Amino acid sequence: MTKPGSLLLAAEGESKPSFDVSLSPRWWGGVSLLRTFTGAFFAPFSDSPGLTSKVELAVHELLENAIKYACSLDSPVRCRGKIAGDRIMLQVENRALEANIKTLRDEFRLVLAGDPLEVYLRMMERSLFNGDKSQLGLARVRYEADAALQLRVVKNRVTIQATFEWPARQGG
Repeated sequence: MTKPGSLLLAAEGESKPSFDVSLSPRWWGGVSLLRTFTGAFFAPFSDSPGLTSKVELAVHELLENAIKYACSLDSPVRCRGKIAGDRIMLQVENRALEANIKTLRDEFRLVLAGDPLEVYLRMMERSLFNGDKSQLGLARVRYEADAALQLRVVKNRVTIQATFEWPARQGG
């Protein structure tokens, strides 16, 4: 694992472009920086309009949640991205408290239960009555960014993966 604030590009043995970044939950500025970096990183590999902004939106939402719900301010949040065939895969990983993991599992069930637009609208309506917690991030990633989402929890380590169809640049 990389240390907080470090960057590893095209990991050893990788034939496709990839990155692996860890950052401290104390550094909220890293979210915007990594959003911009991620878009710039993947943009040269596709002619598909709009996908860069979808990937940027996803990395922003997933990092924001990972930092907000990290088990401590000293537990690094990790973000990985790579091209895998005709897909882009983003993974955001953190350590979380059991109560936050339970909430995340419940939210994931809601977000994946039905048509992405219908779920997003239902969750937007719910957010009107949820005080300062909109809890729209995952539904937004699924609908607006058109990403397939997966959740993996091992002990207190949470990994959320967002996968995007990403047609390669024509002629290269």
